[in-house]
Order: sequence, then structure tokens, then C-alpha cells
Amino acid sequence: MTILEQLLSLQKNLDDLFDMDVFPGTTFSRGVFPAINLFEKGDMLVLKAELPGIEKSDISIDLKNSSVLLSGSRNEVNKDRSSFHRKEHNYGPFRRKIELPFQVNPDKCSASLVDGVLTVHLEKEERAKSRLISIK
Repeated sequence: MTILEQLLSLQKNLDDLFDMDVFPGTTFSRGVFPAINLFEKGDMLVLKAELPGIEKSDISIDLKNSSVLLSGSRNEVNKDRSSFHRKEHNYGPFRRKIELPFQVNPDKCSASLVDGVLTVHLEKEERAKSRLISIK
């Protein structure tokens, strides 16, 4: 193995390490796409994902148990043979799994895409909602 191959292997291993969800709720890794915010609003969880330049037909939202899988494809806009001085946008398929803090009702979820921001509303499952318990 050449020195270059060793360095590339080391870089891949470090990238894999930073992509691990060691500290849930935070993102330390480089190049995580899409960037998301997940917050609670009443009996709803709201997931906001930044997806600039992506059509809703290129996005898939899969709700399974207590996680959401966002996947899709980001198509390259400038496909000509331009000579880039800097290229930081990633193109091609993406996939991001987000663990939810509780179960949600799959029949009461909705999503919208406005100005490159995907907003997903996820209603808490009845048993996950808080209730007051009276003392007898």
C-alpha cells in the first residue's frame, strides 16, 4: 500500500468516526446533509431540513418505528466542464436517519417544502402524550 493510499484510508476512517452518532442531538461531522433541526411544539414534533435546490419529487420521507429516514438526490446544476476554484456542494444521493425521542402517529403526519426548507410535522402517539393523573 502506497503512502497516498494509507493517507486516503486514514481520512476515510476519520470521516467514518466523525459520522458516528457518539453525541446524540449534535452533529460534529463534516458534510452532513441535510442539516436538520428537530423540536417539540405542543403535541407535535417538528423536523426542519435544509434542502436548497431539491425538488419535492426528489425527496423521500420514510417513517419507521421511532425514526425518520430522509433520502433523495441532489442534482448537479452546473454540469458543464467549468474549472472550479472551490467546490463545496455535494451532489448525488443522500440519506439521513433521524431518531425520534418518542413514537409518533404515522396517520397524522404532514410535510411541506417551501423555499428549500422541508418541514415535517409528526404528531405524538396517544400513549406518548403527557397526561395528568389524579390522586385518589
